[in-house]
Amino acid sequence: MVFVAGLALAASTLQLQPTDDVWVYPHAGDPSKDAYLRVWGSGGRAVAQDAVDTTDFGYSYLRFKVPADLKSLKGAKLTLTHIAGPGYDKDFSKAFPIQVHGLKGTFEEKAWSYDLVNKVQPVGDKIFGTGWAENLSADKPFQIVIDLGKPEFYEYISAASKNGGDLYLALCTKVDVAEVGMKSMYKVFSKDAETDANKPKLVLETE
Repeated sequence: MVFVAGLALAASTLQLQPTDDVWVYPHAGDPSKDAYLRVWGSGGRAVAQDAVDTTDFGYSYLRFKVPADLKSLKGAKLTLTHIAGPGYDKDFSKAFPIQVHGLKGTFEEKAWSYDLVNKVQPVGDKIFGTGWAENLSADKPFQIVIDLGKPEFYEYISAASKNGGDLYLALCTKVDVAEVGMKSMYKVFSKDAETDANKPKLVLETE
C-alpha cells in the first residue's frame, strides 16, 4: 500500500494534494490563508495574450510534488471541490469549462507576489484537460473532475518527475465576469480548506 497525505491507497494509485497554490489576481489576499481559488477569463479568452492584460483575468496556480521514480502513467485526474450555490447553471459550465494548462515559470506560495505574473504565466496552447460542473448543487459543495489522460500531460509530469518532482498547473476559463458578473466565476477550495475532502487532489494511476 502507498500512503500519501495520510491516505492508504492501492499500490498502483497515488493521490496527491498541492504543496502550494495561489489565486493570481492583483487584489487577492494572503495566499497562505485563503481557503479558495478563483478562476475567470476575459474577452472570450481563458489566457491573456500578454502579461499587460492579466489584470482582467483570474487564474489559480497549483504546485504538486510528484515522486522522482514515477512509473508509466495509465490515468490522471484532477478533482476540484466547488462551493455550494454557484452563480451559473450546468449548461453554462459545460460551455465555459475550467481548463488545466501548463505553467511557464515556477512559484512558491509564501513568496508569491502579483509582480511575478510577468514571469509565471499559463501556457495558452498547452491545455491538458477541461472540466465542468456536471452535478452542481445549490446546497452543498460539489466536485469538478478533470481528466488529464493525455500523452502531452504524461510527458509534462514525467519531465517534472525527473527534474526535482515539482509539477506546476494553471486553472483558467473563458468565463467573462465583466459580462456575466462575478458570481459566475469558478470558486473552488484550496489546499487551505478546513477539511481534506474539499482540497484539490491529483490522482495518478500507474502501470
